[in-house]
Amino acid sequence: MNQNATQYTPLAIALHWLMAGLIIAGFALGWTVANMETSPQKLRWISWY
Repeated sequence: MNQNATQYTPLAIALHWLMAGLIIAGFALGWTVANMETSPQKLRWISWY
């Protein structure tokens, strides 16, 4: 067996978790905005999203 352990760099790990967090935040924001009543605030959130 190959004894060389391969490991991701700290930057790759950080970017992975950053993207995972942003994807989860996107779903949460979409879910929240979908359940809001129509208002100027909702339109601002949609345009930001």
